[in-house]
Amino acid sequence: MLYSTQRMGIRFCLDERGYQIDSKIDKDLTGLCRVCGQKIVRDEPFQLFQHTEQQCDHLVLSEVSERIANLIEERKNFSIPIDYRCTNSIGVEVLHCFVLVDNQTRPLIQLTTTDNQTIYLSITLEDSEVSNQQISELRRRFESVLELDLSNLTVPSTNFTSYLRELVLDGQFFKRCSWLSFNPLYTLTRNIASLERASIELQRQRALETLEAVNTQIKHSSSDLERYEREKQIAIQNLERYHDTQRRYDLNKNIDALKNEERELLNRVSSLKQQRRDLIGGTVADRLNEQINDLRKSYKLGQEHIKQQTKEKEQLKNEISLLRSQIESNQTDISNANWLKKILTRFGCNFGDLESELSQIVALSDSLSQIQNQANIAQNHLSELNSEIERKKEELVQNKKSVDFYQKEKFKLFRENNKLKDMLEKDDK
Repeated sequence: MLYSTQRMGIRFCLDERGYQIDSKIDKDLTGLCRVCGQKIVRDEPFQLFQHTEQQCDHLVLSEVSERIANLIEERKNFSIPIDYRCTNSIGVEVLHCFVLVDNQTRPLIQLTTTDNQTIYLSITLEDSEVSNQQISELRRRFESVLELDLSNLTVPSTNFTSYLRELVLDGQFFKRCSWLSFNPLYTLTRNIASLERASIELQRQRALETLEAVNTQIKHSSSDLERYEREKQIAIQNLERYHDTQRRYDLNKNIDALKNEERELLNRVSSLKQQRRDLIGGTVADRLNEQINDLRKSYKLGQEHIKQQTKEKEQLKNEISLLRSQIESNQTDISNANWLKKILTRFGCNFGDLESELSQIVALSDSLSQIQNQANIAQNHLSELNSEIERKKEELVQNKKSVDFYQKEKFKLFRENNKLKDMLEKDDK
């Protein structure tokens, strides 16, 4: 890239009388730098001049400006952009072209066209942009200023002037330029400003039309958003109803459904056991496996206890039914005995064994009381068994949740172990 600080040979300088020296034509071996006024030298007439010590600041800009000015002076014309985007150009004829060199400011190329319009050309390099103070001064004087961007150029080892002629002053020269200031009194720049104003107005109108279309789209989007919100509320209500139905369904699950879940859970535990064999064993995984096995054993014991309690419940129901039938039979016997007693009393009959019959009736009454007490005890035992069954069901639900939790932890450990194995394999590679 073309930098302002790189070392460059000096083609144009001044002699002691103030006349310009062109190192390609003149044979002088010494001269004065046009920028800083210091002495510059060369060993052979075909060489370029060099500073004896440190190179001055604006030397590269001065050399590039001088070469471009000579090329424009040689061609007598160049193209300038007619809009800010540099998409179109117009050719202008040049009457005079020279470089303004000052050791306090950046060099400028002053161009005078055939219709006596003055245009200043300021060059931008990779590390040297236009001076804002210098451009502000030109704007206050209502001067027309163009910026020429040469930041992407490189410096060849030889024939720098030919390089500029081929790559800069070609048919695309105007695309490297951009307007920094216009002189409103000049016809050319006034026409450019009018074209640019019309272009800006057209862009403004297009922007307003685009804005209106965007606003219309925003309105449509707002209506769509409101519709989406309504649909969202309906979906939320449907989801709540579904959750309520699901909760009622979960509460109404019976023992058969729990048994099916038990079988699925045992299958999943077996699958996890197989996966555990395939995984690289760790202390956390071992503890989780032990807890899963303990929970599975507890679940199995709970199921066996529920089955046993269910059998006892059925047995007690059968005993209660038998005792109730005995109570009904005894009550029938007591009713018959009372009826017989009334008949005997009414007719004054004495069968001799009536007292023993009465004793048997009293014994039957006592036996009925004992049977009733036994039935009450069996009923209490049945209630306790029902409570125990409900408690075991709750324990089974908790065990199931614990097994699900440990299964999730098992899966998380499985993924972490796979990542560790992949990292170890990458490290081994």
